[in-house]
Parts: sequence; structure tokens; C-alpha cells
Amino acid sequence: MAPVQNYGGYTAEVTQVSASHAPVIGRGTVGPKQLDEFEYNCRRYFSHREVEEGKQVERIMYNVDVPEVRAWVRENEKELKELTFSVFMARLRGIVLSTDWAWEVAQTLSTKQGEDERFMGWANNLREANDILVTMPRFHIPAEKLRDHILLHCHDDVRREYGLGNKDECYDNIKDFNQWLRTVANIDSVIAARKSQISKYITNSLAASVKSQLKLASNSGKAGGGVTNTAGKGGGTGAMAVGGRVHVYPLTAEERRILNEHAGCYQCRKLYVEHRAAGCPDRGKTLTLEEYEKRKLTPEFAAAAQLEATRRNRGKINASSGGSVAVAAVFEESSEEESEGGS
Repeated sequence: MAPVQNYGGYTAEVTQVSASHAPVIGRGTVGPKQLDEFEYNCRRYFSHREVEEGKQVERIMYNVDVPEVRAWVRENEKELKELTFSVFMARLRGIVLSTDWAWEVAQTLSTKQGEDERFMGWANNLREANDILVTMPRFHIPAEKLRDHILLHCHDDVRREYGLGNKDECYDNIKDFNQWLRTVANIDSVIAARKSQISKYITNSLAASVKSQLKLASNSGKAGGGVTNTAGKGGGTGAMAVGGRVHVYPLTAEERRILNEHAGCYQCRKLYVEHRAAGCPDRGKTLTLEEYEKRKLTPEFAAAAQLEATRRNRGKINASSGGSVAVAAVFEESSEEESEGGS
């Protein structure tokens, strides 16, 4: 809704002390909503005080505290007093609002109910926009068509449930429009409650599943072969703890095959060693990303480790038994790890 005037985002307020007092629009930005409220309260005032039609404009024409309106009233005072109230309001909207204000208000009428939007709040916004457009036949939705319009634009789940429950047109036959709205709002509330229950069930089920898996992993870890998530520990997000040793990445199926075929340890990830994960001397130590890159288990790395093991043991060991050779032995600069893995 685009009013012509702008007061730094400050919106004007419509005030009315009682039905016996004429309403007033205070200083600020005036939009279609404020003018609609002002018009309604004026008519209430006219009715309560039984103001004659020829005197109505004169009673309220000075009650809009907007500079451009005040100037307009001063310059056209005599002419304005002769207008009917409806014509006065039409011209007032032309002074205060932009030329496309009705188009902007009409966009609200075509807005569908959102996924998480409650029906009654959405429907009331639509009704309010439609009331503002009551003097604009091009956009205004007649009362006899408003129900169909609301059903067409409400959420698909609401419309579907409405159709299923509308046996013998029991919903369609509700004469009072407000009661009909409350009926549809109840349908919407039931759907929302059902979705909430499903969401809680899924959340609780996932939580129970994760808790069960963590408990199983914890018990397996105590036995020496478990895998637990230790994100934030051991040198990086997503690190995995295997039997007490922290790894940057979990073992892949290919890496496990290489370890199995080359007498390797799941803990330290060295090949041709005499120990296994449960008795690994590196239990509890951290395998950093740099170490992981040096000990990356590829077929080429395994072949090099096998050659080194063969050289050190005079060709008497094979890929599944024999003396101890550290994975890092294939890196000539890592003499410390070679000594660590030797027999």
C-alpha cells in the first residue's frame, strides 16, 4: 500500500473518544487502512448524532491532520461542504493515496494461506482488504462470492478436509458468515494439532534412535572396536573415535580391506604390525590430519609397505603375518615412526 505522503515510517492513528464524537486522523503517514477506519468511524458518528447528509462533510472535513489535506480543505472549503460524504472520501483518497493504491490492496485478496499461517488471521486480513475496496467494484469481492474465494485461496489441507467433512453440504449451509469462518478455523486447528503431533513423534523417534546408537557405539568403544562421534575433538569437525583413538576421518571399506590384507591395525593405521586395535600402543593418542595424509591407505601405499616389510624381514613374511613395519616407514623422512613400528 503506497501512500503519497511519508513521515519517516511513522503511521498516523485514527482516534475517536466515543460514538458521539467525530474521529480524527493524527499526523503521520496515512494509508488505505487508516482512511477505511476513519470512514467507518465517521459513519458511526453520523448515525449516533443523527447528522443530516448535507452537514456530514462539514462536521469532519477539518479532522485530517495531514498538511496536504489541510491545504486542500482550505483552498476548496466551500465546494467540499456541498459534497456528499461518499464523494468526499473518494476525493480524499485521491489526495492522500497513490493512483495504484487499489491494485496494491487487491494483491492481498490473491494471497494464499501460508504453510504455518493460521486460517482465521489470514482470513481476517483478506476480509479487511476487501472492506477497504468496497467502493472499488473492479476489485471488491461481493459477499455471495467471498466464501468461494476464501476456500480457493486457503491451504490445500484445509480445503481437502473441508470437502471431506462437507457431507450433505453441512458447511455450505451455514448462513452466518462469521460462524462459517469459525467452522473452517476449527478444521484448520485440527490439522495444525495433527501436524504438531506428527512432528513431535518424528522428533522423539529420531532422538530415541540417536540415543540408542550412541549407547551402542559407547558400549562397543569400551570393548575396543566401537565408533563414536567426537566432532570438535582430535583435530577437526567430524572426527571419529575408534576404540579410544581419535581419527580425522572414519575408515572406508577399501581402507579396511587393505588393513585386513596387510596385517594392519585399525587404531594406528599402520601395516604389518603384530598388534591389533584392542592392544594398540597408540590407543588414546590423536591422529591428526597431517598424520592421516601420511598414512593414507591406498593400494600403492600398501604395496610399498609390503616391499619394505619384505626387505626388513629377508622375504620371510607375507601380507598377513610376520614382523612389524610402520606404515610411515615408506616415508624416508619419518625415522621416528619407523623405529616405533619395528620388531
